[in-house]
Amino acid sequence: MPEALKHVLNGKFVASVAKAVGESYNNLSKQHLVKTILDDTWDDRELKSRVAHVADSLREVLPKDFAESIKILKPVSKQFTGLQGMCFPEFIGRHPDGLENWAVAMDGLESFTKNSSSEFAVRPFILKNKDKMMLQMMKWAESDNVHVRRLASEGCRPRLPWAAGLPELQQDASQVIPILTLLKDDTEETVRRSVANNLNDISKDHPELALQLAKEWKESTSSQHTTWVIKHGLRTLLKSGNPEAMSLFGFADSTDIKITKLAMHPKKIEIGEAGEITFNMKLPDSSDESSAPVRLEYGVYYRKKNGRLSRKVFKLSERRAGVSGKVTKRHTFADLSTRKHYTGEHKVAIIVNGTEKGETTFDLIE
Repeated sequence: MPEALKHVLNGKFVASVAKAVGESYNNLSKQHLVKTILDDTWDDRELKSRVAHVADSLREVLPKDFAESIKILKPVSKQFTGLQGMCFPEFIGRHPDGLENWAVAMDGLESFTKNSSSEFAVRPFILKNKDKMMLQMMKWAESDNVHVRRLASEGCRPRLPWAAGLPELQQDASQVIPILTLLKDDTEETVRRSVANNLNDISKDHPELALQLAKEWKESTSSQHTTWVIKHGLRTLLKSGNPEAMSLFGFADSTDIKITKLAMHPKKIEIGEAGEITFNMKLPDSSDESSAPVRLEYGVYYRKKNGRLSRKVFKLSERRAGVSGKVTKRHTFADLSTRKHYTGEHKVAIIVNGTEKGETTFDLIE
């Protein structure tokens, strides 16, 4: 098992934070800050809780004045990136005076996101004043800084994982769409990926809206960047076999596509080990259908703790009809932070253009 993400925020990191803050704020007792963070609750805290605890501990030792604290933290934040750097925007998002000092908060969030991400910390501001904050997000979408542009999209994702929900944007995503439209052909992949993930969030609550937006984008440009964003943004609809999403990319009816000799090797697989999925596929070879694209996926029906099966879809490939033959795919059944495996009978199915064409069973054992 890989080391838990929470250990990115460890004792060494805390000592580095205390040292950096001390260099920016002369009145700091570094020893007191370290002791405040590494209290009796620290070891049991998971990643998000540790980020929040560091932010709250900083608030205890920094000046009461919000603007002065942000001024102190700006040079400090530049020494930390990624997950470690998220403690600083979290300081703003959790500070009781942050929402009442809008201009200072916005300046701080923009500054802090350049080395990490303020995607979680902006959400209290969207919840407090959605219209005002979405205007700010639109301004950030026009920034010269790639991380600020990404924040414009990532911060207003209606279903951002691990983040506070945005029920108003889940109900009505109209204020999100202009941001996504502006950024859909961004020069940076990290921004385009955020746009696609945002579109995918919207598709879960408003599939018709997501499809309509995708059609408009597809008709207005031939950019490969935008084409990728559309396909990745509609991935949930494609995996579910939504006919309109399939048609948008030319995936036709799969009736004439044959799947045979589907098997999982071995039939009994130990948790932590891998199995090999094999099958033969015969695609149409007529002249009318030989150029049609085929979306090939497989679904693993995992046994849950309650004994029920739950399907997870994985993409294999996209190919042109007429290309037939044997297909092999190795699949690992190691426990992850997001998935625990349970013993018992499981199932694997082959999915062609959104339709299951064959299935077989296998057992996971200890």
